[in-house]
Amino acid sequence: MKRIFILALSIGFACQLGAQPNVPPQGAPRQQTLIKAALPSYWANPSGKYAVAVDDQTLSEHTLFYPKDLASLKKNEKLPVFVMSGPGCDKTSSAFRAFFTEVASHGYMVIISGVLTEETVNTGILPKNTKDDLLAAMDWASAETVRPGSPFYGKIDADNVCAGG
Repeated sequence: MKRIFILALSIGFACQLGAQPNVPPQGAPRQQTLIKAALPSYWANPSGKYAVAVDDQTLSEHTLFYPKDLASLKKNEKLPVFVMSGPGCDKTSSAFRAFFTEVASHGYMVIISGVLTEETVNTGILPKNTKDDLLAAMDWASAETVRPGSPFYGKIDADNVCAGG
């Protein structure tokens, strides 16, 4: 129930943004932009106490940002989960890599729908996230923290989840 409430809140907020004047509706062509998302100067020096690992291979069509040295977490310390859709509900994790890295550097498991690319060209025709993408991320986090053999075993706080988009 808690995760459905969080998801509904996130989707409602994203839909409100789409209803604002001067914001093109979903699927409408957007101004073409080129985002240099992978430039080290954008994300190499987060302010948190943890160095950050980035992984787009563990969870299909998602990217994980989390503290690199999980062994450095205190005995009962667990990572709260931040699940997020890409900008405009686009399925991409590149555009806000700096933000995701910053959040993870403060001890969060950040799960983004979409995979990293060195550059993202937004021509207005990108796949969109669905509720299923966000639910898959939450389900994965819940499963990994209790799966023996997982590098995240006992390290994810699946009861403390926030979502955004």
